[in-house]
Amino acid sequence: MTEQAHPDYNADMERQRTATRVAEARIADLEKLVDQQRYELDVMAMRLDAARAAYDRLREALEEERSWKRVAEIRRAELAQALATIAALIGGGGFGVFVFQGVGQTAMDLVLLGAVPTVALAFAAAIILDAVIEMTATKRRVEMA
Repeated sequence: MTEQAHPDYNADMERQRTATRVAEARIADLEKLVDQQRYELDVMAMRLDAARAAYDRLREALEEERSWKRVAEIRRAELAQALATIAALIGGGGFGVFVFQGVGQTAMDLVLLGAVPTVALAFAAAIILDAVIEMTATKRRVEMA
């Protein structure tokens, strides 16, 4: 049969073409929507990365502040050691006795007898406390990673 024999044939073909155009338009709209959603996801991913970087910087700053507080505590401990040396003035004893006897008698050997061990003790305390801080900081970095 030919196209002439079916009068609805042309109308059916036109409906199919129209349906195809509508479907293609819907597909194009959906593709635009998908592209827009992908763009929004990319923007959200960049914002998330920026937030993570800011969090990491904040965490590092906080850790640095904590380490400075530890350093201040070490310095306070060394100050206490220096004050213990000066405690000889009020009968506290220790290496300060030699220092102040040497100063009173102008005997440099007595001053050095009290000062050298005090300085060595201060350096040893600083080195030990710094090592302890470094070990704990390294341990915390490993736990955070």
